[in-house]
Amino acid sequence: MAYSNFSLYAQLAALRRQLQDLENKLDNEHADGPNINLSINELSAEQAVAVAGNEPTSYPSGNGWFFENEVLGFQLLDKNQPNTKFNFYTHAYNTNLNDLTIGQMKGLVSQFTIKDITSGDDVPAVAVFYAVYTKPKNDGSDMASWYNSRIVITNSISDERVNSNIVYTLEQDQNISTRKSTTYGPNDEILFISIQSNSTEPVENWVFKLEYLNVMTYEDVNERKERIENDKKQVFSVASEFQGLMSDNTYPFSYGYGSQSSLSFGYEIPFNFKLAGYTLICDSEDPNPSVNVIIENVPNDSSPVVDIVNSTLNSSKKLSQLFPAALVQKAGHINIKVVSVSGCVDEFARYRAVLFLKSDVQL
Repeated sequence: MAYSNFSLYAQLAALRRQLQDLENKLDNEHADGPNINLSINELSAEQAVAVAGNEPTSYPSGNGWFFENEVLGFQLLDKNQPNTKFNFYTHAYNTNLNDLTIGQMKGLVSQFTIKDITSGDDVPAVAVFYAVYTKPKNDGSDMASWYNSRIVITNSISDERVNSNIVYTLEQDQNISTRKSTTYGPNDEILFISIQSNSTEPVENWVFKLEYLNVMTYEDVNERKERIENDKKQVFSVASEFQGLMSDNTYPFSYGYGSQSSLSFGYEIPFNFKLAGYTLICDSEDPNPSVNVIIENVPNDSSPVVDIVNSTLNSSKKLSQLFPAALVQKAGHINIKVVSVSGCVDEFARYRAVLFLKSDVQL
């Protein structure tokens, strides 16, 4: 996370006060949630969020903001308590503060997570979205007292949210909350850029963490999109093998040097991960082998073992499956357990399993 120049703090403090005054006039649109008003630094270099100087430093006792390990976060513990909506504002920044125009802004991309506070699982039901506000013109065309136009960016009219690590453009303002003035155009100067949550969010007990919010001012947005898409395709693989006769309820596969696995001695992964896919092949003289296997996650936090895959190798002697929407697994061991075996009498049979894994944390 990059920090803005200290010489900007006085300007930011004044802008923060101005924003708070404006917030109070926004037809109660933001009156139900706290606001953290920060600045954007070095947009062309795709820097992250720069802290304005008064960030919260610990978790609140209820709903609210916190700042931990240079990551800004918001937690919603109880939807019936105050502060159920968050508004994270940034100020347009180019050569001078607040001179970025609609025409110069080519895209928005952010990295964030929304997790269940108790389980640590993803909470896709929580909707966050972008809003871009332009400066008022005071010519009779302003859509509100403090802005001229508001562009709300979501996936679609029916899917009113944005996804982490996806590039969005102003053309994706497919939302009924967008309010463009009759004079809206590419030369309109941007007042604020916001990522925010729904004021009527029905889900509770979740925490939102924002790694960065990047405003893209260079021309080739497609290059950035392609890079993000390519990053999604990157996985690492783990190979294990076994030769001989298998037996029920065992962990016969070895990840190296011939040491067979066990429930507490699998392949250790020190971070949360996803199983993107796997293959299991067999080379044997057996015409109709049947090997039922479970790929399991044994979390380091002593939570219950999770069966990720339960499948059976048969006469085709090959299993292969991909999981585009794989669930996040906790840091710990990943094992291949042989549950049951039949039709396997070739003592020279060879088995090879390959797991394709993906980190769920930024490394």
